[in-house]
Amino acid sequence: MQFLKNFRSKTTVENQKPVDNQAETFDLTWAKTLHLFQIISGVGEISFRLTHPKTGKPLKPHEGLNATFAEWKQIQSRWDQERYLFSFMLSGLGKSMNAWQVANILTAARQPDKALQLLQENPQPITDTKDYVPHCCSFANAYVGLQEANLALEWARKAFNAAPTNSSIRALYADALRLTGECEEPEEIYAELIKSARLTGQDDNEQITTMFLRLLARDTGKIASPVLAIQLADMMIDKTQADEFWKLGEAEFYASPYFRMHHAYHMLNSGQTERALAKLVALVQEMPWLREASLNLDILLKQIDPSAKKFMPEFQNQLRQRISEKGWTTEGMHPLQVDVKGIGTQTTSVPP
Repeated sequence: MQFLKNFRSKTTVENQKPVDNQAETFDLTWAKTLHLFQIISGVGEISFRLTHPKTGKPLKPHEGLNATFAEWKQIQSRWDQERYLFSFMLSGLGKSMNAWQVANILTAARQPDKALQLLQENPQPITDTKDYVPHCCSFANAYVGLQEANLALEWARKAFNAAPTNSSIRALYADALRLTGECEEPEEIYAELIKSARLTGQDDNEQITTMFLRLLARDTGKIASPVLAIQLADMMIDKTQADEFWKLGEAEFYASPYFRMHHAYHMLNSGQTERALAKLVALVQEMPWLREASLNLDILLKQIDPSAKKFMPEFQNQLRQRISEKGWTTEGMHPLQVDVKGIGTQTTSVPP
């Protein structure tokens, strides 16, 4: 496989030593990201060895991928590091993958618009074939990323009807239902999945982390659902536990616009106006197709900067122009109800 050949050609220094204490972190991150790539894409196990081109000696990832390691070190956030490694892996493996498998990685790399375009340009799912269910799920995930709830539900229901006992598909179906405003059916599904995970009560942060990994993490959890993660976070009373849970959720579900929106709303409700504003701005800049995030950001900006001249005036103009061109209104969504006199002032209420 050409991808594996690329691994050998990138090593230039024999017996290369770790250049700093990030080397071990990179090696662990590479292994975890590769495992996630396998799970999310649906390609199954990927076997490879990193070896020195002359001696054939086994190399660690930071040694065999020294150029990639150097680029990775320049990236600050965990989610951007993951996106970079996903893109690198896809550049080598993409040609040998099905379109729906590539689309899954694009969605996980915060590019659901490109994922959907790829899916629409290629043959559609065919019933009674082995790829039918994951192919439908790929469409559903792309539409979830685009926050097109009704279309996400249409595709998730196709997968659910074909494989109603699969935990991952049930979670996706429940998420899509919840995004359309349904409550009873998704709550029943979540409850059944949580019960099947056989979790015990949690008393401290270490157990919160264990619970999160067993229940919600994409590689080790029973229900990799950002929607359920929000519901559980909102139920937490202990601030220390809640803070830890939100931290874990942000790292795990940064590709989910739903999670990122509601994380910002949580910060507003906690009086963290500056951080909430920063998160909404970053989200809308990265995903300008998000109607709810755009409208709620517009509401917040009008409270903070009524003149639209003090805070990123060009961005505000572009935001409002896009809202006008799209004809977006708050109908059918939960608009922010805020009373912000300036940065740092607490909001009176936020959407659920």
